[in-house]
Amino acid sequence: ITEFKISDDIAIDASDLSLCRGELATLTAVASGLSTTVPYTYTWYKNSIASGNVVKTSSETSYSTSDEGDYFVVVSNDASGDVCTDTSDVTVLTVNEIPTITLLPYTELCSGDTIDVEVDVTDIGMDVLWSGGESDFKIRVFKGGEYSVTVKDPATECDTSAVADVIENSKPEVAMEDITFCQEDSVLISAGVSDMEYVWSPNGKTVESFYIYESDTLAVKVTNPVTGCVTNDTVQAIQSPEPKPLLDLPNDSSMCPSEGDEIEINALVTSELSGVLTWSNGIIDESSIIALDTIDYWAMFVDSFGCEAADTMSILGECIPPDPDLPNVMTKETPWRPIGDITPQQVLEGSFVLYNRWGRVIFTDLQKSGLPEWKGYNDQGVECSAGVYFWTWNFEDNNYKNRFYNGYIQKLDLP
Repeated sequence: ITEFKISDDIAIDASDLSLCRGELATLTAVASGLSTTVPYTYTWYKNSIASGNVVKTSSETSYSTSDEGDYFVVVSNDASGDVCTDTSDVTVLTVNEIPTITLLPYTELCSGDTIDVEVDVTDIGMDVLWSGGESDFKIRVFKGGEYSVTVKDPATECDTSAVADVIENSKPEVAMEDITFCQEDSVLISAGVSDMEYVWSPNGKTVESFYIYESDTLAVKVTNPVTGCVTNDTVQAIQSPEPKPLLDLPNDSSMCPSEGDEIEINALVTSELSGVLTWSNGIIDESSIIALDTIDYWAMFVDSFGCEAADTMSILGECIPPDPDLPNVMTKETPWRPIGDITPQQVLEGSFVLYNRWGRVIFTDLQKSGLPEWKGYNDQGVECSAGVYFWTWNFEDNNYKNRFYNGYIQKLDLP
């Protein structure tokens, strides 16, 4: 007679026999009194010990499952040909359903606005917890972002989560400033943002911009047709109560700056409102300026309402060119100098050079302005002898043109 050793007792052990749908339970067969020298086989059954209910047969002592049911395990001594066995008591594995939830589809808001994000739960008595710590089924959202919620069944500890991705859309950027405009003028009223839907009041216009011709206060509702976001703004346009200012400068004139000429330009301003007068040379609030150059001068007057008046005056250059007569005889009493239609103001800069009959320079007059003169002495202050001398005169005249003259001088020694 052969005796095969079998367990004294066998039971099923598990850390958790109450699962939530989708979780996995590990059942472990715990047997005592088994031999350490022979192999054993563990056969797992679901709902009853019948050959059709076997879910696993192996030498492993554990079995993992996510299915609800009544579970048994049979341990058999392999050497006995499955004759010597021991069967555990039933172990009941329960699988609980997780809560069913739905996030209501409010997932977009406009900057500065608020929306409610709400979770709909089919079962009653559920616990709710949002990522921000709120425990209500509905929360108020002020900006875009992800908002997660967890709903738990307090009876089974089973829970489910969902995330609401809230998109924040910008409102149309409308920033109109109050404006003023002048009598007899119009002004453009514009929402300042394109491709939107517009409703103006009180005139009912539905365009982005338009002109008005008198004072008015207008409100606009601008809607983004894609997001539905709305911006409201108001603009006040005020027309000046007084006529536009007038400004007159004298008629165009001419002068010769190289001869020191200057012209006083007076501005005649007619305005019912105070304002600021500005000249082209930067002078402010002076009724007149002195013109020193042959250029265009302008003046502008801007009244307290922003209305402008301007005028321009041209100063033309008109210098009479010199037409000198050049003597060819001189004495100590009558020095050599240009005569005729020429003045010192008509000579801006030049040089007068005198040569003796051998071509040597004996006298030089470099003048910054004015007329040259030779009194009969050389550069060392010694009187030159009587005779014929050659000279050159090169200068820039009052029209900024270069002039060149030359000739001979006969110096006479008179008693």
